[in-house]
Amino acid sequence: MQPARGRGRLSGVIDVDFAGPGPRLWDLSYLAYRMAPYAEDAAGFDPARHGEREERLATLVAAYGIRYSPSSVREAIVERLDWLAEFTEARAAETGRADLSAHAETYRRDAARVIGSSPTWSE
Repeated sequence: MQPARGRGRLSGVIDVDFAGPGPRLWDLSYLAYRMAPYAEDAAGFDPARHGEREERLATLVAAYGIRYSPSSVREAIVERLDWLAEFTEARAAETGRADLSAHAETYRRDAARVIGSSPTWSE
């Protein structure tokens, strides 16, 4: 996360992927998944340069302005990824698209990685 130019703080984030009504924690969990990042496709992420995942998660949660604990956000990330895997697998079955099955497997691997995460995340 880069601070707002010249102000030293994050000024806003827009996330419209799968936009729709739902709990704020659901939105925050996906944002944290992509921004911490816990996603395996976070090419170029370097904790030494960008900060440790758990520090990034704590910063994001604090900036969000609603009291959630990082552990509750991690739990919600896993729930969200499980839902995405099921949704994507169903779409793969409906459409016959093998690439969607591959995406579902990525979500499952990422969920397993988050379950195993801790303040001492290891690569």
